Amino acid sequence: MERYLERREIPEGEYLVREGEPVAGVYLLEFGEAAAYLEVGESTKVRLRAVGQGDVTGELSLYGEHLAGASVMTNRRSMIHFLSREKFKEMEQNDPELSAEFHRWMVRILAMRSESAANLWRHGISLMTSR
Repeated sequence: MERYLERREIPEGEYLVREGEPVAGVYLLEFGEAAAYLEVGESTKVRLRAVGQGDVTGELSLYGEHLAGASVMTNRRSMIHFLSREKFKEMEQNDPELSAEFHRWMVRILAMRSESAANLWRHGISLMTSR
């Protein structure tokens, strides 16, 4: 897998992904910390989740021409492994077994995120109906 990844050191305060812009690929945090958030207006940010060691962001970029639904910015110096869309396509062509394993990993991540979102939605509905 390493031959498809680009290792980068990212300083504090740098965007990995900007809401509403195309996403270049997948980011895997080796160490450091980032946050995913929505930008509401010009000066308000709503934090969605922390992104820490071992976490992945930008995964939908591999499965279509998606614009980022949220911004992701480092909160401190971080080391990431970046898989570009081009390297992803290269992996699919040259290493189908590795590619299949990577797809299974992405499906697990997306399933966890979907379940998490559904739980938040259900919780929000129950809070609204209990008022």
